[in-house]
Amino acid sequence: MSEMIDRVAMALKQVWEAGDKNPEYGELARAAIEAMREPTEAMIQAAKNTDYGSDDFGAGPSTHWHEMIDAALASNEPQAG
Repeated sequence: MSEMIDRVAMALKQVWEAGDKNPEYGELARAAIEAMREPTEAMIQAAKNTDYGSDDFGAGPSTHWHEMIDAALASNEPQAG
């Protein structure tokens, strides 16, 4: 599993265990998003490797984000540490 998937899983586990075993979906969503706030090295590298064609003017942040999330979802992401 990727580092980011591990982070999100741990955040969801913490919310689940801290509550009444039936957390609100909003609580789970917030925990997942907070866990993804800091990108992993693989995500940073994916953003750096994004190549824009001349017709992609203005798509930068969105394209970076998509590439970074794809890297977070990759199961072969190198583990930190």
